[in-house]
Amino acid sequence: MFITGDLANRGVNREYKDFNEGFIAPLREALGGNTWQGRILAIPGHHDVGRTKASAFDRDGVLTPGTRFFDPSGEGKAARQILFPRFKGYRQKAGVDLSANWINDAAGAFAEVIDMRGIKVGIVGINTAWLSKGNAELFSVSRWAGCPAIFQLPKQLKNGAKRKSHFRFAS
Repeated sequence: MFITGDLANRGVNREYKDFNEGFIAPLREALGGNTWQGRILAIPGHHDVGRTKASAFDRDGVLTPGTRFFDPSGEGKAARQILFPRFKGYRQKAGVDLSANWINDAAGAFAEVIDMRGIKVGIVGINTAWLSKGNAELFSVSRWAGCPAIFQLPKQLKNGAKRKSHFRFAS
């Protein structure tokens, strides 16, 4: 099962607790409880970001030509470190099966192959919330300008393609 963001509203711990108790726990129970062998995978959305943290970062600056901000490298990770605290609640409290530690990884996204009854499914998760900024943008079309997926998706698909999979999903 894929949840493509917005597990919370403002990325605070209380909202993740409500999400887990009011949605994830009942969902797992409805799917068979401890006997269900599926996984729940999630990617953070713009509401999962603690937008009051690192609010002074320059979104336009990270999108200038030649920037290494979204490079899947140590240099890219170092550039993104200023934003790691914004995902603390998501990383610690999201309650989904996939570790959210990939946010702190050099790739800044994840690519994984899951075996589902003998079918290899490649999953690429792109964190489009890296550049979420203030509350005003939540209702603005311009918030999608410079979406990091255009930088991350080709690299993750290429990396994921090295791993043999029958199907690939990107979220």
